[in-house]
Amino acid sequence: MCIRDSFRAVLKEYDTAIKTHKLDHFLYFYRGLIHLYTKQFDRAINDFTRAIKHNDIASSKYHMYLGLTYGCANLLTEAMSHLSTSVKLKDDYLLAYYNRGKCAYLQGDVDQAFADFQKLLLIKPVDVV
Repeated sequence: MCIRDSFRAVLKEYDTAIKTHKLDHFLYFYRGLIHLYTKQFDRAINDFTRAIKHNDIASSKYHMYLGLTYGCANLLTEAMSHLSTSVKLKDDYLLAYYNRGKCAYLQGDVDQAFADFQKLLLIKPVDVV
């Protein structure tokens, strides 16, 4: 079985689980990760959005992955919005700052990109260098 077939099989399992557990944000999140990995950005965006909707507690991680997916889809304004939400919810989230810095740079906002990359160095200089 090739890896593509493995992903299809796993996605079928998630689809089945979601049919019986429609409000389980974990199922949407993990299915979204598979869609992101397989570059099915529209489906990943849909799943991450549902994960956020069905989670009672605001999740920095869910917003970060939704922002990352928007960035991969070259929807940088939406990416910046969710990545900013992510760092507001968890102000030491390295991956959110890194991805927001990349998006800011791609949008031409060098000051924001510099601030985000500088924040990475302040939070955990050993991991960044």
